[in-house]
Formats: sequence, C-alpha cells, structure tokens
Amino acid sequence: MKNKVQCSSCGAMFDDELETCPYCGAIHLRGAEKAYMRDLGRIRDNLEDLQNVKHKDSCREGVFVAKLIIGTILTLLALTLAVYLYSAVDERAQVQQLKEAIINEE
Repeated sequence: MKNKVQCSSCGAMFDDELETCPYCGAIHLRGAEKAYMRDLGRIRDNLEDLQNVKHKDSCREGVFVAKLIIGTILTLLALTLAVYLYSAVDERAQVQQLKEAIINEE
C-alpha cells in the first residue's frame, strides 16, 4: 500500500509517489525528487545507448569508406588495364600493317 501524505497547501491527502498535489497542483518535494532521480537515470541510460549507437555508426561509416576506396582503386586498375590492352592490340595491328606495306613494296 502506498503512503499517503497531506498537502501543505490545501490539506488534501494523496499518494507519496506523486510529484504534485492532484487537487491544487502544489509541489510535493519527496515525490518530485523521486521523479527527478528516475528521469535522471533514464537520461543517463539514453546517453549510454547513444554512445553505443555513435560507435556503431562510425564503424559502419568506416567500412563504407573503405569499400568505396577499394572499389575506386579496382575501377582505376581495370580502366588502366583496358587502355594498356587496347594500345597493345592497336600497336600489333599497326606493326602488321607496316609489315604488309613493306612486303608489298618489294
């Protein structure tokens, strides 16, 4: 059973757990202190959860950036290889044409 207290302002009886008198709205210090401490504990818990979330988000962001950098490097390597192979094939074709031109001149 909850303890009852008498309001210092209007004299009404109400639960000790309440922050204010339900009849006149006067502040009940013991109930207000309990509510304050309860809310403070919730805020502390939320801050701890927020720090964990920030850590997880920063890890995810780091992984994303690493994947982006690796993808960019692989793309550049693939483009460089494609240009090299194209130029090698083109050079071979030019050499072949020169050989044919020299043979035809003789």
